[in-house]
Amino acid sequence: QIRPTGNVTIAFSNIPASGTFVGVLIRHEADGTARTYTWPANTKWAYNEAPTFTSTNGKFDIVSLFTYNGGTNWFGQIIGQNY
Repeated sequence: QIRPTGNVTIAFSNIPASGTFVGVLIRHEADGTARTYTWPANTKWAYNEAPTFTSTNGKFDIVSLFTYNGGTNWFGQIIGQNY
């Protein structure tokens, strides 16, 4: 869960080798201020669209990221928004 107080940069380290599936769920909780996320350059998004997170106080969004090739590529998708 991320409760940002500013803009967020996502970075990964110590990713297992290729052939191992690694998944990450991110739950962004809004505080009333719009926040931006910077994703690793090798992140590919479903429909080629990175999420714009909900900013309404008390609402949250969920995204998933996964890799199967040691972090060479990350694949992201929006699970749901404005819960």
